[in-house]
Amino acid sequence: MINNKWGKVGRFCLFKSAYKLGEDIVATIDFSCGTIKCVQLSVTLQCEETELLHGAVSPPSGTPSAKEDSKGADSADVASSTAEGANEPERPKNISRVTNYSKHHEVCLGMLQTQVILPIPLHVTPTFRTELIEVSWRLHFQFVTSTNAELSSEMLLDRTAESEEGLEWVAPTDIAIETMIWSLPITIYPTAPLQIPQPCGEYKLNIK
Repeated sequence: MINNKWGKVGRFCLFKSAYKLGEDIVATIDFSCGTIKCVQLSVTLQCEETELLHGAVSPPSGTPSAKEDSKGADSADVASSTAEGANEPERPKNISRVTNYSKHHEVCLGMLQTQVILPIPLHVTPTFRTELIEVSWRLHFQFVTSTNAELSSEMLLDRTAESEEGLEWVAPTDIAIETMIWSLPITIYPTAPLQIPQPCGEYKLNIK
């Protein structure tokens, strides 16, 4: 179930979380159980390449002499801690890069159910991790929701009851929207060699 602070958006169903290169990611979204309206949605297949940096922090240097008196020791401690804070190197941070591939965009206002199909290219790199780099995959969702009263089902039912003939619903000019972002990690494995496209060549087709 997909929720935000205003209520339920819908129910998301992904049949599996691991795929091979060349397969299609198929999922369904059910809006019939939602309490707020979803105006549009966007799903993007993203690859994140993370460079893993490992570094050790240098040990503290400089300790006060045991022969100094208490006053001298206190001043030496303050000076030593200040020098350590200035000379301490920053911890290295992981550097990541995100690349977008397949994308599904749909205006789903008024829909009860919809489906998402994202093909996985054959030329991309599957999921792996080493001591230096990590390649991971995810589905990046963007839901545009609205709590506008003119989009509610109750108002549409009231208009239908008033005049069943010649009913015409006009969408509001401006609506208040809110974008919800969500990422779902998936795993992509290598594919069978037979599914990889063969190099260009001459092919003959004999029809008898």
